[in-house]
Amino acid sequence: MNKEYIEKKQNILFTFFENAKTKNKIPHLILLHSDPKANLLDIAFYLAKSINCKEDTFACNNCPRCEKFDKQIHPDFHFIDGSDHTIKKEEVDELQNHFSLGAIENDTTVVYIINEIQNITSEASNALLKFFEEPKVNVVAILTTTNITKVLPTIVSRSSLVNIKVDEDIYSDIYKITQNTAVSTVISNITGNKQQILQLANSTEFLTMVGVCLHFMSSLQTNEKQATFVLLNEAIANFKQQSKALLFYKVLSIILIDSINKQNSNPFNLNKELLFEKKDKIISIINLLNQAIYKQQANLNMIGIIGQINYILLK
Repeated sequence: MNKEYIEKKQNILFTFFENAKTKNKIPHLILLHSDPKANLLDIAFYLAKSINCKEDTFACNNCPRCEKFDKQIHPDFHFIDGSDHTIKKEEVDELQNHFSLGAIENDTTVVYIINEIQNITSEASNALLKFFEEPKVNVVAILTTTNITKVLPTIVSRSSLVNIKVDEDIYSDIYKITQNTAVSTVISNITGNKQQILQLANSTEFLTMVGVCLHFMSSLQTNEKQATFVLLNEAIANFKQQSKALLFYKVLSIILIDSINKQNSNPFNLNKELLFEKKDKIISIINLLNQAIYKQQANLNMIGIIGQINYILLK
């Protein structure tokens, strides 16, 4: 994710944020809303990183502040993920306690993301609204939702709303390069950056990664035990390094999400009827992968993640 992508594909967000940051008037509460197909959470993370980048209006991705954010060690950032559970009051209380004294680093804005804000209890939403009532000068909240009709009207009315567009052209552009439906679908769900698209499309290791994920899915259709062996023998052996593991989780998550969506086409040539029978297990694995992608600390234990996936399959 970079400035070029936001400018070309998300012009509403680009204009909104560029004006706000240039004038030093970034709203305390921003609500990003979109269709589930949009790269909503990645955009929210990039926006959060951009708020504290001093090198450019949008995150440069190279300065110490951006690098600290990418390594998930920035002390003035907090993330609550409502995609895998209902957001409870205790999490909001933890958020308030975490930022009660303001920013830890000098000349820094405290930023927090609450993903899928519609999945919040009434008790937690009341606590959050009280937190919103007295916004601190150096605190910005970025909320996301893929179903704005279910977000509390009181939250919507207090937020600066930004619609995130689904990039409809990206798949066809990628397919011209790869000539492969499965690979193009995966890449189009990972990035809109031309340089990254070319890197992935021309990476033998990435193509192997997609192949391993498809092998896992093929095995999962009929033999869950065999699927666990694929992860143990092929995934861990090839993608144990942190950066590779994170990319593997994203690829597998994309294919799993598609496998239980009967309304989509079938770019991965899977037996969706068989996989839909395993929907509960697949959803549990998707939630686990999202936690690994967005919540893991610097040292990522792939063996532990794969172990948890295999436990879900075999229990």
